[in-house]
Amino acid sequence: MTAIGRLVAFTPGPPRTSGGAMYAGALLPALARHVPVLAVSPDPVDWDLPTVTPDVYEPEPGDLPVHFLGNNPDHLFAYQAALRSPGVVVCHDVLLHHVLRGFAPEEEHADLAEQLGPERAAALRSRWDRGLVGDDEFLLPVICRPIRRAMAAIVHSRFARFAIQAEVPDLPVFQVPMPVGAVPDDLDPVPVVRARLGLAPDALVVGLFGYLGPHKRVVESLQGVARARAEVPGLRLVLAGAVFGLDVADLLAGTGLTDVTTVTGPLDDRAFFEHMAAVDVVISLRYPSMGESSAIASQAQRLGKPLITTDHAQFAEERTAVRVAPGAGEVERIAHTLVTLAGCSRCRSLLGEASRTRGRGRTVEVVADRFLDALAQVPR
Repeated sequence: MTAIGRLVAFTPGPPRTSGGAMYAGALLPALARHVPVLAVSPDPVDWDLPTVTPDVYEPEPGDLPVHFLGNNPDHLFAYQAALRSPGVVVCHDVLLHHVLRGFAPEEEHADLAEQLGPERAAALRSRWDRGLVGDDEFLLPVICRPIRRAMAAIVHSRFARFAIQAEVPDLPVFQVPMPVGAVPDDLDPVPVVRARLGLAPDALVVGLFGYLGPHKRVVESLQGVARARAEVPGLRLVLAGAVFGLDVADLLAGTGLTDVTTVTGPLDDRAFFEHMAAVDVVISLRYPSMGESSAIASQAQRLGKPLITTDHAQFAEERTAVRVAPGAGEVERIAHTLVTLAGCSRCRSLLGEASRTRGRGRTVEVVADRFLDALAQVPR
């Protein structure tokens, strides 16, 4: 075990709303109760920690750079800082295709060339440019240069740990779970919240939360809810969060769910968690995957909600959830699960308690302790 010194966190934070920014907003103040923390971010951050911009950061002896990498443009500066001053990388995502291809293609080219060699990398880029690669790009084991140059990596799942160790076998990789985030402890009782939101007390209310796009299997989820509704007439649906890449109005009309669905759009944190507290079941599917963990799943578990997720990669590790394999039979399995839960209150209770137990191991305090333990083992 080694002394950590000052932890220098290259990360976006609140008011940015990416998963990585919210993660930092919850975790870094908890770490700062134990070690000195300096945040480095190009934008102002809404917290009490000392924060500087990357261009004025001056390293001090004993500093431990920690770079938070995510598949979101908010994290591009952390990726580039990790190339200049390697340290510990925290991988919210194992693959960074979207942010690099969209905002720094030269960095993606360099990552590919380092792993595959210049000729194979050029051939792969040519296939991408001609639209000859689809979802299979998510299966490519491209581990970016910041990870290859790091002292150590911190990930949230066994899947991510195995993926990195397969490519960089000598790199120490520590698994620290995704924390539940800032779920309020003082939410009103569920009946009160449901009444305020106009949700009947005896309805089965199903919720989808967060950034809702095609990768969240929104189409398949709505189709499954629509099939279940035929056998659960009182079923209601809540879509809470930002929607992108989808026409929700058309989807709801096409599945016959318009009249039973509440679409909130983006919400502040408290309203978001009130909606989550009000539902009976959370559907949080994701495929294809870049090795990321789901803050939504952790938050649902913190609130004791039965969870339906994808039986694939890191999400298959959610042993307390109902896991649905993507592809053939996915819609039918979603519908069957909802019909079963609608008719079995004991099933909902057991799944909810299993979720709550899982959530207790992911509080910010527990995660901060494990994070510090991992940092103390980093070779310096």
